[in-house]
Amino acid sequence: MRKTKVKKPKITTIKRKCDDLNRQIVRNRDQTCQWCFNPKTRLEVHHIISRNVLAVRYNQDNGITLCASCHRKAHSNPLAFTDLIYTRLGKERYWGLVEKAKQKLTPKHLDWYIEQLERLTELNV
Repeated sequence: MRKTKVKKPKITTIKRKCDDLNRQIVRNRDQTCQWCFNPKTRLEVHHIISRNVLAVRYNQDNGITLCASCHRKAHSNPLAFTDLIYTRLGKERYWGLVEKAKQKLTPKHLDWYIEQLERLTELNV
């Protein structure tokens, strides 16, 4: 009897699914641009702390929806954007997010991304 080999999903595939789910969760939560509050615009999800920081990449406090114009403004005027985030999250949640971001987290393995995907899927229900 010949065994069939079960293919493991690729990290890039799981990571893309996590990113898509995280964007969907943040868009569903915010529903409008959180800076100008224009409800009739296409929303982009902006990471408060770079998505390269894995410790907070999929943390919903680390995402906010912005219209394209406000997204450009966030990048060109980071101090005003930081004020917006500090006001929106509040002192405790803002600094909690910053502290989480300082954690050294460098997962290079599939299991961590699968755990994130499962957690995000539960949040999206």
